[in-house]
Amino acid sequence: MGSQFFKSLLRVEKKTPIKDFEEEITPNAVACCLGGAAIYYLLRSWKCKRQAQILNRAVRVEELQDLEDLIGNNNTSGLLVAVCGKVGSNAAFMCNRSGLLAVSLTEKAKLVFPTEDELGFLDMDYEEILLSHKTVTVPWFLEDHTGRVNVVGFYGTFRRNVFAEPMNELCKEVEIVTHICSEDVLEIGRPLSIVAKAFRGEDGSPTIKALPSLVFDGYICVDKEVYNLQSQSGSCMHIAFFLAIIGVLLCEK
Repeated sequence: MGSQFFKSLLRVEKKTPIKDFEEEITPNAVACCLGGAAIYYLLRSWKCKRQAQILNRAVRVEELQDLEDLIGNNNTSGLLVAVCGKVGSNAAFMCNRSGLLAVSLTEKAKLVFPTEDELGFLDMDYEEILLSHKTVTVPWFLEDHTGRVNVVGFYGTFRRNVFAEPMNELCKEVEIVTHICSEDVLEIGRPLSIVAKAFRGEDGSPTIKALPSLVFDGYICVDKEVYNLQSQSGSCMHIAFFLAIIGVLLCEK
C-alpha cells in the first residue's frame, strides 16, 4: 500500500513494452539514415570551423594586468581576448556536503528504483525521481599573479561530487536502488582558460563576458586548440561527404 501511494504521489509513469515487428530494410531507408548522419557531421564540421575562427581572432593575453592597456577607455564589448587564471571571489560560499569554497553550485537529490511490467515483474530499467534541485551563484573573477578580471555570463561547473544520503521514512516500503545527492561545483582556485569579450564594467574595472562554449578547464594553448578544431572540422567534412556518396549510390540501385 505504501509503495503504491508513494509512486502515485510522485506520478511515476511506467514504460510500456515495445511491440515486436519485422520490417524489410530497403536501400532507400539506409540511404535516408546515411543522409541524416551526413547532415550531422556537416553541421559538426561547421561548428568546429566557426569555433576555430573565433579563437583565432582572440587577442592572447599573457598576464591579466595587460587587459588595462588593451581595453583602454573602451566601454564596449567588441574586444575579443583569450585569458587564463584561477577562479576567485570575495563572496565565495562553502558547500554543505563537500566543504569546498565555490562560486557556483548546482545541488540535486534523487531516488532510483526498479520498475514493474504489466505482470508485476521487475524490469531491467529504472525510474529516477528528482527530490530537490538548488542552484547558488555569486560574483567571481579570474586572477593570476599580476591582477584580476571580473567574469560575467558564465556559471558552469567542472567538478561533480556524489554522496550517499540516509533514507527518508516515506520511502521505507519501496525498494530503492540508490538515493544520492550530487554537487556540480565551480570551486575557488580552479584554473580556467576563457575566450571572452572584454570591456570596462560599471565600476570601471576590467570585465569579460564569457562565451559558455569557449570556457576551458585548465590552462590551454589557444593556437593548439585552433589547430585541433580545424582538424576536427576537416575530418567531419570528409565523413559527411563519404556518407553522402554512399547514400547516393544506394538510391541508384
